Amino acid sequence: MPGYSKLTPLAYGTLAAPANTLVLPRFDPENWLLVLVRIAGYGGSAIAQLQFNGDTGTTAYAYRVSNNFAAATTGVAGAAAGIKVSQTATVSPRALLSFMIGNVNGRAHGITWTGSDLSEAAATAPDVICGAGLWATTSQINQITLDGGGQTLLAGTDMAIWGMGGLL
Repeated sequence: MPGYSKLTPLAYGTLAAPANTLVLPRFDPENWLLVLVRIAGYGGSAIAQLQFNGDTGTTAYAYRVSNNFAAATTGVAGAAAGIKVSQTATVSPRALLSFMIGNVNGRAHGITWTGSDLSEAAATAPDVICGAGLWATTSQINQITLDGGGQTLLAGTDMAIWGMGGLL
């Protein structure tokens, strides 16, 4: 049953051991999604990406992302196989990434995100991430995968999804 007046927990997962992906179980779709991600690190230098409903193709994703307000990196249909979480490849942790996703049936899915990147140590200030993107498929998102971008994601990587319905 959709939660029309509050955020409702939809799915959570954490990696107990290194893996190439963190795939959360299917959930009942809501009209608005909040996705929080912490990446513990990578087995090699990489940039993880979000993928929706098992879509690993390159025809429906587009994004623009920047670290510390540098000239943005862009990926569009034909090249983008997901929504890149950062502009910078690393083996380091990504402390917190927060994605807001429109998920109304029959519409493309607008996505905005911010994050704290490349450091979880007090001696090193983290990068600021900001991004915008879309998944052009119009069916509602009911599963999200965090793909390691060609490398393993370290144990302790986790993702939580909340949803909120609407009167649409």
